[in-house]
Amino acid sequence: MLLKIHRHYPNSILADAIQNNSHYHWFQEGAQWLGIPSADLTANELHLLQTLFTPQIPNLNHSPAAESWRQFLTEDGAFPQHSKDADYRIIHFAVTKGDWTPYDFETAFKGFFHQSMIMFWKNDFEGAIIEEYNHHSPQSDEFEGICHAIESDFLTDLTLYIGTPQPVTKDLPRNFQHDGNIFETAKKGNHAEKIFTFETLLPVMLINEMPEYIQNSLLARFSFLLDDQELLTTIMVFLNNGSNASMTAKKLFIHRNTLQYRLDKFGEKTGINLKDFKQASTVYLACLYLKQSSTE
Repeated sequence: MLLKIHRHYPNSILADAIQNNSHYHWFQEGAQWLGIPSADLTANELHLLQTLFTPQIPNLNHSPAAESWRQFLTEDGAFPQHSKDADYRIIHFAVTKGDWTPYDFETAFKGFFHQSMIMFWKNDFEGAIIEEYNHHSPQSDEFEGICHAIESDFLTDLTLYIGTPQPVTKDLPRNFQHDGNIFETAKKGNHAEKIFTFETLLPVMLINEMPEYIQNSLLARFSFLLDDQELLTTIMVFLNNGSNASMTAKKLFIHRNTLQYRLDKFGEKTGINLKDFKQASTVYLACLYLKQSSTE
């Protein structure tokens, strides 16, 4: 069948082995491989071929710079080619199957960066983006829009872990591995969020490692919130938005008076002042634990 399909697509390649070219979709039948240029396939044709054959993705590190970074970060390789005396930010990503090719995916991401970036793939659906970090680099709040745009264009789900900018040193591969492990933990947690950082994940990790007697203490103080999910959500949104009443009311689609009523209700029950940083931090950890407990 591959031979017939090959004749239908004049620019396709019939070969004995898959070739390293991200501009092609590759399909296998027996010992033969067929590569069809991405530009020659409509979405319906691609879907049909993926139904008939198991799609294959070649070695996705299709530039020397990307391969140099991959080897440095994952295989104890030499320092990456052309790296500068500057801070670099590494963004881990995970994407689900959709209407995209690695080349399309990388091209789309480059459109959101003001300078050159390098992408390498760890497997068919996970990889890393390396960028030289400066004041033009996308900030954490901008990645929500980036995620939404790419998901809409490629009919996929995208999750990101945004690393901390740091220089290229011998410690960078170890830090990259640590961030990768944290990202894996985050993905298994079934969080609603799509954008993660160490700072946003640390409270969740602390909750997961919290001794049982502290968990029991939190329950003793805040278990009433389990019976009032509306108040629990309100407190979490309020703290997540820097205790900004206007922003909280807007996100909850409620009037500021309604928000103030709920905050006063919480204060009356607990005697806690949410404007105090230490007390607010404790309440935030408690809310995270209660939310996690109520979904288990």
